[in-house]
Amino acid sequence: MMTDKTIYKDYYPNESLDVINNIQNHEGVYRNNKKVKFNLKGNGSFTFTSNRMIDDLSLPFVYYNGIYYQVYLDNKKVKFFHDSNSLMSIKHISKGHHKIKIKVKKNKFEIVSYLLSFIGLVIIVFSILKMRNN
Repeated sequence: MMTDKTIYKDYYPNESLDVINNIQNHEGVYRNNKKVKFNLKGNGSFTFTSNRMIDDLSLPFVYYNGIYYQVYLDNKKVKFFHDSNSLMSIKHISKGHHKIKIKVKKNKFEIVSYLLSFIGLVIIVFSILKMRNN
């Protein structure tokens, strides 16, 4: 069975194109390009093992402006930042096995737009039903 290794760069920020292979290979980077392999668990969850204390770890996860993220390291909410390659990064990771969970939260604008879309859909359905009954 052949797998497609094509990398579609359209959706990546320009800053992240230099490290696109790290993203595709699920590799985090710390201290002068040392790498940590991440295991994807689905739904924004990753696991990895570090054989040393890491001060600053760039995750294989692209940060997009305007999206509200929450990051959990071993089920504890942690502060994060994005590095110069637009990768999500966290600080102070101890030696050992870790689980990272990244959640994307809806902002107020998204919730309002979903609500207005739903109301519009309900109006259209009722209008169609009303026209059929006449």
